[in-house]
Amino acid sequence: MSLPNEADFLRRRPSQLSVGQAQRVIIAMAILHRPSLLIADEATSALDTITQSEILTLFARLNRELGMGILYISHDLLSVASQCHRIAILNSGEIVECGPPSQIFGTPQHEYTRKLVAALPRLPVFPLQSSPASSRDSEPALLRV
Repeated sequence: MSLPNEADFLRRRPSQLSVGQAQRVIIAMAILHRPSLLIADEATSALDTITQSEILTLFARLNRELGMGILYISHDLLSVASQCHRIAILNSGEIVECGPPSQIFGTPQHEYTRKLVAALPRLPVFPLQSSPASSRDSEPALLRV
């Protein structure tokens, strides 16, 4: 979790932690008892890109090694594309489209989804999928538009 393990750090009050440290402490507490489902609502929103990458790598490892399901909720579509096997697009609290990342980013059906994808600075590129098992194991590359 990239947190200091010194006694001084463990004695700090929440107000003495950086936002990133506090976020990592909360995530550590959430996974402490190895739940079967982790709800990660904007878990990386206040983090710098390096810490965000560490957290996303941790989520992928928890999913792969412990079989922990992760409901990853985020406005960051590029991180969603790199983490999720299925994506649900919400608009005004309603699911307007749901599918694998290759469908959501490759052939979006709903107008709102098309607008979101068009607004991305770069699009995820997915390898050809030969089977559902192989699509779960592959991560998308990113293509600059």
